[in-house]
Amino acid sequence: MNPSSTIFTLFLSLLIFTVRADLLVHYAFNDLDGSIVFNQGSGGNGTKVGGATYGEGKDATFGQAFYGNRTGANDGYIQTGLTGTELGMGPNSVYTAMAWVNWSGPRGNVDHMIFGQEDGSGNGSQLHHGIRADSTANVHYGGWGNDLNDAGTVTPGEWTHLTWSFDGNDKVVFVNGVETSRGNGSTMSGHALPVIVGGHGRDAADPAGQSFNGAIDEVKIFDQVLTAAEVQAEMSVAPVTPQPPTDIALSNTNLAPNSASNTLVGTLTTSDPNGDNAHTYSLVSGPGGTNNNLFTIINSDELRAVSLLGGFGTSYSIRIRTTDGDSLTREESFSLKVESAMAPTAITLPINTLLQGTPSGTELTNFITEDPNNADSHTYQLVAGTGDTNNALFTINGSTLRMASSLPNLGSNLSFRFFN
Repeated sequence: MNPSSTIFTLFLSLLIFTVRADLLVHYAFNDLDGSIVFNQGSGGNGTKVGGATYGEGKDATFGQAFYGNRTGANDGYIQTGLTGTELGMGPNSVYTAMAWVNWSGPRGNVDHMIFGQEDGSGNGSQLHHGIRADSTANVHYGGWGNDLNDAGTVTPGEWTHLTWSFDGNDKVVFVNGVETSRGNGSTMSGHALPVIVGGHGRDAADPAGQSFNGAIDEVKIFDQVLTAAEVQAEMSVAPVTPQPPTDIALSNTNLAPNSASNTLVGTLTTSDPNGDNAHTYSLVSGPGGTNNNLFTIINSDELRAVSLLGGFGTSYSIRIRTTDGDSLTREESFSLKVESAMAPTAITLPINTLLQGTPSGTELTNFITEDPNNADSHTYQLVAGTGDTNNALFTINGSTLRMASSLPNLGSNLSFRFFN
C-alpha cells in the first residue's frame, strides 16, 4: 500500500398463523425481532419498550417468555398499540384476558400488573389486571372503582395461569383455569387509554413504568367471554415450531494480496428467528462453491485461508452452510476479492491533551487508520518533516503511542509527525 504521513498537534422469516376471529392479541414471545412483539392474533404487532428482556418460558413447549425489569430501571413493558375500547373493554363490549406468569415476589410498588394502560400526563382511571402484593390473596381485577380485590393467590416462583373476563354484567377471575372470584361490574371508565402488557401507567413516571417483577408468557386477549372449559383449553400450547436460519453474514470479504496460509478472512454470524446463539458452519458443495478447497472454518466461526492466495484482482467463490440447534440449515455463497492497492485515507489519534508529569513509558493511546483496503494491517513510525518539533518526546510500539521523556511546562503545544 502507498505510505502516508500525518501531522498531529496534541491538545424475517415468514410467520404463518391460524387466527380465530375473536382472538385479538396473542404474544407467544418466540419470534424475536428487536423491539417488535409478534402478534398471532388479529390486532397487529406490539412494541417492547424499556429494558425488558426475554428468557426461559414455563417449559420447552412454551419457548421464550417476557421478563420485566422491576429490579432495574423499572421501565420495561409492551405497547399493544391498541386501546381498551379496541380490545373489547368499552361500552356494550365483553372480553377475556389471560397469561401465564412467574412472579418473583414483592418489590417496590404493590402493583405488579400483567395488563395495564398508558395514561399520558397525570393519573387516569384505568385497567389494572395483575397482582397486588398487599395480602396472601393477591390476584387483582382492577377497573378503577370497578375492582375485585383478593381474587386469588399467586405464589412467587411458580408458573401460574391467570384469566380476567367481563361478560357485560359480571367481572370474573380464574386461577389455573378455576374460577376464584366473581362480582357485579361495569365498563371501565378509562377504556379509551392505550393498553400495555407487563406494566402499569398509574403511579408511575410517564411513560408508564412499574414493570412486572418476573416472567409473562402466552398473553391472550379475546373479544368474547370464555367458559371455564375454554380457559383451560387455552392454557396449553402447541409445541414451538422451530424456524430455519434466515441469513449468514461474513464480517469481511476483501483479501490482502498474497495472503498466507491460516490468514483470517472474517468471522461468521447467523440471523435466526428462534434466537439460537449456537450455530455450526461448514463449507459445502453447490452453486458458488468453486474455491472451497482454498479455505477452512476453524474455532467454530473463523473463515481462514489454507494456502497462499493470489495478488491484486484475484477473486474466489465459496459456499457456506449454517446449522442451528434444531438441525435446520441455510446455505449462502460469498465472493471474496483481493483488492487493488489503495493508500490509507486518514489516521486519527483519540486524545489531544496530556497531563503534566505523565511519566516516561506511559502508553497514551492507539493510532486508528482508515483504509479502503480493510484487510490491511498497519505499522507506524515517527518521521522527520513538517510538524516533527516534538518527535523526541514520544515513541511508537506497534500501534501504541508512548511517552519517551517528561513533558514541558503546563499549557505547551506539542507537535510530532509520524509515518503509516
